[in-house]
Amino acid sequence: MDAIGTSTELLALGAMAGVFALFAGIEFLTPARSAARGKRWLTNLALFAIDTLAVRLLVPLLMVGAAALAQERGWGLLNQFDVPQWAGVIAAILAMDLALYVQHWATHRIPLLWRLHKVHHSDPAFDVTTAARFHPIEIVASMVFKMAVVV
Repeated sequence: MDAIGTSTELLALGAMAGVFALFAGIEFLTPARSAARGKRWLTNLALFAIDTLAVRLLVPLLMVGAAALAQERGWGLLNQFDVPQWAGVIAAILAMDLALYVQHWATHRIPLLWRLHKVHHSDPAFDVTTAARFHPIEIVASMVFKMAVVV
């Protein structure tokens, strides 16, 4: 499982870095505004680095491990039904998408969660780095929530 987890994490990191580089390049070539980005980008990317370190503390409990444990022990809704793999994948994607919608809705409606989530909304300008701007506690809580959905 370590090799699978590591390769999955590297693939996800590579995809995220590629998408970031693509949109950063587009913003650099066709800026929507002429405002200086230096300090904002530094703040946003520093938050991203802190968030990444916070999540890395949960390495033994990451999604791949939670999913493997759930499958091994027969936990979870999808393990209770004999469905084709393609149908299970579609159902899992839809279920996770709904769960993430509910989570995001809750971060806007529950005062304690909003206090954490408003770090994301406090960026004075909107660009590709805004997507990486989250409070570290929100990132950890989000990871725990997603693992619960997976299991």
